[in-house]
Formats: sequence, structure tokens, C-alpha cells
Amino acid sequence: MSQERKKVWIHAFQTKMLMRIGVYWLIYLVTLWNLLFAWRLLQEGPGNILEQYGRFLQDYYPPLIL
Repeated sequence: MSQERKKVWIHAFQTKMLMRIGVYWLIYLVTLWNLLFAWRLLQEGPGNILEQYGRFLQDYYPPLIL
């Protein structure tokens, strides 16, 4: 057991891959958020966009936190 592996992060490739996955996840979340808001605007119709966005944030803030 004296030859146990101590190194967790093997190569810089892992760092690049993790960063790429993180960026893709952020792009996915921003796209989903915008599509949800666009759908909400289509349902509610014309009005004060800031007020609508405020209500949207109140309704959908739990997924934003995650």
C-alpha cells in the first residue's frame, strides 16, 4: 500500500475539459432562461417589460439558484 496514488488532477486536459463543460452549462442555462421568459411574454402579451421580468424572476428564481 505504499504506492497509493496521491495525485487527483492528472493533466491540464482535465482542467480544460472541466472549464468547457462549465461554459456549456452556462450557455444552456442562459438559453433556457431566455426561452422561458420569451414564452412568458407570449402568454402575457404586451405590457411593461420590467414588471413582467420582475414577476418572471419571482416565479422562476429557484432554478436560477441551482
